[in-house]
Amino acid sequence: MKSPLAALLWRSLRAYQVFGANTDVGKTVFTTLLGRTAKKLWADERVAFLKPVSTGPAHEADDRHIDRFAAGLSHRTLFQYDIPVSPHAAAQLSGRAIPSDDALLAKCRDFAAECAAQGEGWLFLETAGGVHSPAPSGTTQADLYIPLRAPTVLVGDSRLGGISQTISAFESLRLRGYGVESVLLFRDATHQNFRFLADYFDKHHGIPVTSVVGPPARSEDAERDADAMAEYYGRTDCGEVAGQVLERLDRRHGERISSLQSLAAKAHRHIWYPFTQHGLLGPRDLMTIDSAHGDYFQTLAPPGPGG
Repeated sequence: MKSPLAALLWRSLRAYQVFGANTDVGKTVFTTLLGRTAKKLWADERVAFLKPVSTGPAHEADDRHIDRFAAGLSHRTLFQYDIPVSPHAAAQLSGRAIPSDDALLAKCRDFAAECAAQGEGWLFLETAGGVHSPAPSGTTQADLYIPLRAPTVLVGDSRLGGISQTISAFESLRLRGYGVESVLLFRDATHQNFRFLADYFDKHHGIPVTSVVGPPARSEDAERDADAMAEYYGRTDCGEVAGQVLERLDRRHGERISSLQSLAAKAHRHIWYPFTQHGLLGPRDLMTIDSAHGDYFQTLAPPGPGG
């Protein structure tokens, strides 16, 4: 029997997964904003970007974008396919061995563990396409990444039809046990999806929706396009909004750790355990279960070296 994969949870590392409601909704732009702002606000900490699967020409890869517009971030792409199609099709057309789900997830966790071992920091793991876009194996990403148990940032769709797309994406994640901590999307003056979605998620789920002005239209001139994007990322309002989102994510990470650490004591006070000598049973004797998936439980490990 294979060993279960441990979740991406460390006291030292705030690890967040970035899903998109659809393809081309701005995942990389938002991840870049979050990464460069985290590097600015937490200057002494490590900030990392992980792209498990990327398709399309290498010079257009997301880690190149990160390298250019968020200098100082550690970044890695695990599987890069040159053909700009869905990952499962790109993997088949590449002629290379197709990585199994277990192999891909293990590489994700190995990179996260490297980051956590280096001390306090952030990790942003950006998925490809939409919530149900297939991984190289053909498993949808919403199903694939469940074992990582990473809290999620959902990038909504600001285009026509994007309200339904965003809510559907959220529900797909929620049904699979993902904790969506924040919804981000561009502020489109025509459709104004951000207004409806802000009210909807606040009313029904208590989740904040944050919007920023969209990036400039892409130019066919590469240098002109790069200059326009650099100016966009340097906007004060974009940095301020990203900072507000990060402050919430930082707080939520601390709350998650605190909640897990307190569960054993709460259980000891309120639950009766039959067939035990309660005088000999203490909180340290109880196992805290964070989640379950398949045949495995995710349990809280006691503090140790590296957090």
